[in-house]
Amino acid sequence: MNKKKREKQLQIVVFVLIAIITLGIGYTAISSIILTITGHATADVDDANFKVHFDRNVEPTMTVNMGSAYIDTNDDKVASIEVTGLTKIGDSATAEYTIINESNGIGAQLSLDLVNTNTEYFKVTETIDDIELKAGESTKARVTVELLEVPVDSSVTTDITGTIEAKAIRNKNANSTEGDEITKPSPNYFATDSWEKIQTNVKNNKLKRYNIGDTKTVTINGNDYTVRVANKTISEKCSNENYSQTACGFVVEFVDIIEVMKMSGSGYYANSLGDDYLQNTLYNQLPEDLKNVILSTKIISEYNCQYGWTTGKFTCNNPNVDENNYILDAKLYLLSPIEVFGPDSEYTDRITEQLDYYKDISIIGNCNGNCPPQYDKVKKQYNNENYSWWTRSFQTYDRIVSIGSGGTAGSSFISRSEYGISPAFRIG
Repeated sequence: MNKKKREKQLQIVVFVLIAIITLGIGYTAISSIILTITGHATADVDDANFKVHFDRNVEPTMTVNMGSAYIDTNDDKVASIEVTGLTKIGDSATAEYTIINESNGIGAQLSLDLVNTNTEYFKVTETIDDIELKAGESTKARVTVELLEVPVDSSVTTDITGTIEAKAIRNKNANSTEGDEITKPSPNYFATDSWEKIQTNVKNNKLKRYNIGDTKTVTINGNDYTVRVANKTISEKCSNENYSQTACGFVVEFVDIIEVMKMSGSGYYANSLGDDYLQNTLYNQLPEDLKNVILSTKIISEYNCQYGWTTGKFTCNNPNVDENNYILDAKLYLLSPIEVFGPDSEYTDRITEQLDYYKDISIIGNCNGNCPPQYDKVKKQYNNENYSWWTRSFQTYDRIVSIGSGGTAGSSFISRSEYGISPAFRIG
């Protein structure tokens, strides 16, 4: 048999989604629906109160001339895909299904995982648009198969086994006297998704998959550091020409301190040793897959800020300095005190805004003395101890606003104090 014939015969073993419903007594006993992708299918028990299934009213779609996708005519919890026509490296096919929650007032939380038995020749990826559905809502689930290598000796196949799990959760329409919103947190997909997959979801605005505060481990020079999702929103101000993009879109922040150093730099952040370390040292030490997804960000830092110790306000509008010195484009950046504590003046509100993470934990302005418990989350550690860390906001020509080991803003000399560097970056 010649090579062309073998390539035409290349196909992928059918995968099937199976639903297994756990039957309980009453609402509180409902646990989950399991949809399993295998080469055959059975459906066990149907629960009248909790019903999540493929929507037959919406025909599944398949990449043209690349096979077929369909829902079983006898069981709406079973779907299949058959992929053909992959002949060269990079060829791919995508099947798309609609999943609907037709439960009796019960919310559903979805997760989809696939196993591919032939990773040498095939790459299989999955996505779900919305992972939380109220009763009556639907979402799209997709499976993409890509050819990585062209077979030489004989045709190759792969077995794709996957699981869609729909967990029962409460929402406003649920049959509950409490009338709760959804109370169970989404899985931490941020921890397990690749950086490439995270970037794809961000670009396609599939942000429900990630929660503010979700964490992930990054290895730098053999040491593990934790980063978290610090922001997902984009305000209208982000479209302004003279607005820092540092709190716009999908922002990831290092939870703790990477390095300790003096800032130096005389007067503005772009001239500081801290920025030089971030752009010319730390960025080059990041894993390649992470560097590939980091955006270059327009950074505007407050210049010559005066911090009002009695009023708790930042006032930064100094007409005697060149604003251009305080604007740069970079991959990594230090936070502004405004991005932590929130806007305290008209000027700072015009430059940037508070990140979702600090807003969600109710950080409202700087605190002095007896801080509420949530201010513990402003603290950062170095060598497992609370440690002061730098922001990018110059208070005077030789002083920068820093955040102390107790979680409050202060002021430190750039050439005397050795404080922590804890950067952020954007993905898109």
